[in-house]
Amino acid sequence: MNRECRELQALRAAAAAGDLSGEEAARLEGHLLACAECREALSRDRELVDLVRLPPIGAAEGLVLGDLPGRTLAALKRRDRRRGLFRRYLSGVAVAAALVAALLTPVYLRNRSPGIAPAPPSTEVAWQEPDLDALWRDSAVIESSTGSISSATLSDVVLDAYDEGTGI
Repeated sequence: MNRECRELQALRAAAAAGDLSGEEAARLEGHLLACAECREALSRDRELVDLVRLPPIGAAEGLVLGDLPGRTLAALKRRDRRRGLFRRYLSGVAVAAALVAALLTPVYLRNRSPGIAPAPPSTEVAWQEPDLDALWRDSAVIESSTGSISSATLSDVVLDAYDEGTGI
């Protein structure tokens, strides 16, 4: 198969299907006179097209197919009509729900108790100055409970306990 055969391959397929114009048919015929391989390929292509070609439409099929566009259009109109009825019904339900909500909201808000609790009565406490003698005595008790340990020794004990992981 040479270069010209490859170029005319599409024309050969169109000729087998019967869809070739006059100028293209003349070009292909000229090539087929000189190329036996393309004549055989065209013959095989025509046999294949004849095998896959549908038979002619019978009388019963013609009646069914003739009425098909009208039946299809009627079915589409019925479907659209049903959709329109459902949409109208649904929009009516939505409007009714909105009206009920608009009418009942003021009643609900009027009967609802306020969410803010009243403030408790204020009890004013006068400022009392701390008793410094009592505070001094309390700090003396804390100092006497530590004993005679100095602050440096106490910090060493705390650090040792921390290092051992046992705590104080």
